[in-house]
Amino acid sequence: MAEWLKETGVFLGENPVLLLFAVIALGFLLGEVRFPGGLRFGVAAVLFVGLGAGYAWPETVFPPVIAPLGLALLVYCLGLQAGPGFLRSFRSEGMALSLCLAASVGVLVAGCLFLVFGLGAPPALATGMFAGISTNTAALGAAGEAAQQLGADADAANQIILGYALHYPIGIAATLLLLHVLVTRFPPRDEAPRDEGAPPLPQTYEVEKTRPGGSPWTGASLAEAAELALSRYEDAEGRIDFVHPGTVLAPGCRVVAIARSEGHRKMEALVGRVSDAPLQVRWEGFEKARFFVSRKEVVGIPLRELRLDERGIVISRIRRGDVELPVAGNTRLQLGDRVRAVIRSGQEADVAGIFGNSLTTSTESGYMSFVVGIIAGMVLGLVPLPLPFLESPLRLGVAGGALVAGLVLGARGRTGPLVWHLPITVNLTLRQTGLLFFLAGAGLQAGAGLEAALPHAEAVWMLWGIGLMVLSQAVFLGSAALAFRGRTGFLLGALSAMQTQPGAHAYSLTRASAHSVNSAYAAIYPLALILKIILAQLLVLTI
Repeated sequence: MAEWLKETGVFLGENPVLLLFAVIALGFLLGEVRFPGGLRFGVAAVLFVGLGAGYAWPETVFPPVIAPLGLALLVYCLGLQAGPGFLRSFRSEGMALSLCLAASVGVLVAGCLFLVFGLGAPPALATGMFAGISTNTAALGAAGEAAQQLGADADAANQIILGYALHYPIGIAATLLLLHVLVTRFPPRDEAPRDEGAPPLPQTYEVEKTRPGGSPWTGASLAEAAELALSRYEDAEGRIDFVHPGTVLAPGCRVVAIARSEGHRKMEALVGRVSDAPLQVRWEGFEKARFFVSRKEVVGIPLRELRLDERGIVISRIRRGDVELPVAGNTRLQLGDRVRAVIRSGQEADVAGIFGNSLTTSTESGYMSFVVGIIAGMVLGLVPLPLPFLESPLRLGVAGGALVAGLVLGARGRTGPLVWHLPITVNLTLRQTGLLFFLAGAGLQAGAGLEAALPHAEAVWMLWGIGLMVLSQAVFLGSAALAFRGRTGFLLGALSAMQTQPGAHAYSLTRASAHSVNSAYAAIYPLALILKIILAQLLVLTI
């Protein structure tokens, strides 16, 4: 057996690309194994397989660029997605959740510092513990890179990964257990419209009311007041045309509105009753068609500024990935979106040219801006940041630079001809590829030094880690429960976001309304991700 392992190690050492994908493949298989209670490691199992392979064949030389490359792809794509929602984290309910999150993460950081300076825990192990308890792989990568910048030795880097590997499974299991207890003790009630997530539907209304001041509604004022999309209208003489922003919708006309149930309730309250003769079934001279958004000229610009109505186009639905988006004047299209439009008969070829309508082009577009964004992140990561308590300046590095660049560019959307957003399918694919490369590369490199790092992993530190995790989650859940009493579904989404754990989010969606879970998850996920990456880097200063 020993001889076979040695020969295998020599063979894989001569073929590092084969070794990389072998680790990823075995990691995927291990990640799909379900333990009692439905627990599974998912892609994080790639790290454990990499650690095992590095430990079994420590003499294997693996290209060191793989892990930083994967980290850059992962963090930059995360930043692009989180950028538009980052500032929204501080609005309305997001502000209260953000304060709960800050208190929880602050307790966790303070606990790690106490272990280091009060009880003598290995600083690198405590840093990895923070990332593992938080179940945040990006924080692990940021901490490892920061340690390298500060001149920490290989043993310290290995201890960071070991601390993460020991506490990551515990963090997942504890989060799922807490979610299960929360659902069992406080069953979620229906906290959202039942059609949340369903596609918007058309409805014809008899316009019987004017605006509060007595003046008739216009297309723009009614769409804004009811927060929906208006398609066509029929005037008192029976003529049917598109609703333009300036179209006068006086009493006696009929109009088609496209919305979910809440929008239709507003519409009925504003203009009058639902028509007995639906206008949406009359399509003489009009037709419906679907298009892919692949033309950069229509991306990142509010729909009202595109003036599509002047070209005889009314967008009724927008689908991004698996999500139906609301159609409003401030909605911005992204590459890869699928739009459903009402157009005049015979106009389909012209409209296809406006949107692009090429699936191939939509997945190929944006790579130039992607490369420019990555370069900007790498350059930003090299800028020295002098700190008064450090002898040498600190740098953001690959993780910090890519994150900041992704957040800023993602929030901006586009700059001149450069569209920063990637099609959602491309973003997810690059992010997953980066995650796999980072986990496999980091595991293989750390596995070679695992034997030297293991003596630092005393059971007492694991027990302290479990205690800190319980305390951190208790602080978050306790404070959030006080602010959002009785909203179990909302708390499920908030706790999943606090852990930045997609598995917990998926579990929550099976136990409560999608509206409650998703609204809380989206409110603080960007902030939770950013906080953990930054704080993990600051904890490295204790090494």
